[in-house]
Amino acid sequence: MSYKMKPILVFLLIFKLAFQLIAIEPANENPTIQSWNSISIEASYIGDFVGNISGGLSKGTSYLGLANFQTDFNTELFGIWKGGNLFLNVGFAHGKSPSENLIGDFQIASNIDAGGNFFFIQELWFNQKIKNLSIKLGLLDLNADFASSENSSHFINSSFGIAPVIANNVPSSIFPFTGLGITGEYVLDTKIKIQLGIFDGCPAIIGSSDRNFCWKIKDTDGLLFFTEIQFLKKINEQTGIYKLGYYYHTGLSEKNETNNEYYSVFKHNYGYYLNIDQVLWKNKNHSLGLFSQISYSPPEINEHNFYGSFGLNINGCFLKSGNDSFGLAFAFAGFNYIKNHKHESVMELYYHLKITDNFYIRPDIQIVLNPEGTEMELSNAFVSFLRFGLNI
Repeated sequence: MSYKMKPILVFLLIFKLAFQLIAIEPANENPTIQSWNSISIEASYIGDFVGNISGGLSKGTSYLGLANFQTDFNTELFGIWKGGNLFLNVGFAHGKSPSENLIGDFQIASNIDAGGNFFFIQELWFNQKIKNLSIKLGLLDLNADFASSENSSHFINSSFGIAPVIANNVPSSIFPFTGLGITGEYVLDTKIKIQLGIFDGCPAIIGSSDRNFCWKIKDTDGLLFFTEIQFLKKINEQTGIYKLGYYYHTGLSEKNETNNEYYSVFKHNYGYYLNIDQVLWKNKNHSLGLFSQISYSPPEINEHNFYGSFGLNINGCFLKSGNDSFGLAFAFAGFNYIKNHKHESVMELYYHLKITDNFYIRPDIQIVLNPEGTEMELSNAFVSFLRFGLNI
């Protein structure tokens, strides 16, 4: 069974209603200001100049770019109802993949590597807050809510965003192709938060012509469930966030093009993860923070079954203003005993410099030990990055 929806039409109808309401102008002292304050618009661009200096598949250079346009409509600021937000995030990815063409790594060296040149809808959802409960429904990026780490997000390698144990073992609603889902978040108190999520078990894939402009829900895709509990803990008066999570995929089936019959790709895939973000020291413009990520899935189910990372960030390392930062991190992707794979490790070092409120540069170096993204045995790769970012 398959269901299709045209998200652009849905989005346009919703915004048509919203702007009709703006034209009505809710009664208050300054309705025009209220109407415009309820809508925020942002645009950003990230570029990566990448050079593989030695090892991997081949020496060479490449460029990656990612443009995003985001808009948020706050129903409470507009005066319609409390606690509502409608959000859209549209992206344009372009450039040549350094992992595919130069490095041959498993963990994917750049977190803006989308594998092609295309426009896509990354997020389109409505969120409703009711006291301590928040419910989100629509086209969701699960990594925005689950298995995330604030300190690790400063690094460029993809595995520091979401663990490859999750991203490579089960079809996941993550960049660049997300899927339909619903999440719930409940804040028990100031120290504990519980999250639950249900996602389409097989979002759009690279090579699809839809690019998330047409949603499909099929029973052969299965469902992906996430649950996460977050603990807020202080050590020596410094804040830390500890996240413990579990995911479960009901199973995926695909069609055999020869006989048009469906076969099972896998059944009942699951795993666990632990993410830690802890501030060690902080003053007005300077701070030192660490992170660690651990993910595990049973080796009899998945070839890649273990991932671990550890890293440090120093904010305000050279400038008194705090407009620069430095980071060092390590990531390890472990493979089971079934196939003759070596474990892949990555060491990453970056320096981030905020030039203006809207522009930054980030030189970055990655050393990839035993690149395992191909069937070939590759030598260790030494990779350089120059990332820049612009937002308006």
